[in-house]
Amino acid sequence: MQVQSTQAVTLEYTTSKTQKSNSADIKFDMSKPFDINTFSFEDYKNIDAKDLYEWTKEDKSLQSSAGYLKKMSQLTEDDVFNEIMFSKAQESYLKHSNPATELQNVFFPLALMDFEMPTEMPNRMKPNYESKADFSGGGTPFPNIEYYVESKEFINEIKSFPEYYKNSLTYTDWEMDPFHAMNYMNDILNKYEKRTNENNATLDSLTKNNRPNALYV
Repeated sequence: MQVQSTQAVTLEYTTSKTQKSNSADIKFDMSKPFDINTFSFEDYKNIDAKDLYEWTKEDKSLQSSAGYLKKMSQLTEDDVFNEIMFSKAQESYLKHSNPATELQNVFFPLALMDFEMPTEMPNRMKPNYESKADFSGGGTPFPNIEYYVESKEFINEIKSFPEYYKNSLTYTDWEMDPFHAMNYMNDILNKYEKRTNENNATLDSLTKNNRPNALYV
């Protein structure tokens, strides 16, 4: 069996958040040409999928890339993880004019491992199909901030890939570079751990600073 990396691999993760989106309250100046290089993580997170689709419809390649970046901004319930994945997609776009190219180091191995959304999600919101857009260039249609994969699900699968790779050597002839993929995934994990630790340290500092002084109670 030979395993090949391919750009045709599509993301099949429908996205969501636990909190309500305030995208309806944020306005974007769609009278100007869409600039993919200045549109930020927060912009992608907050713009309505249909609005982004309409804004980029004159350029199918741009529309596909913008749709992918939109997906990364809402990939899980965790904005820290989402922003790291979004940044990786941006870096890939700057290098290859395709935000998906380098992230195949993550999504292709996960696809091989049959990583799927849970079939039953009683604690997750239902998708808002009234606000979905079907972006071109592959990938599944997605609603505007609804179902999501939890970041811990991604992280657990990423961590288990080295063991999967080791076990696969008895029946798989790898044509992609699994070690490059593991280094790429480790970089994501390291960035996530660093950002999480920084956020926790900031929260601890704020908690301590706001704690009443026992001498004045």
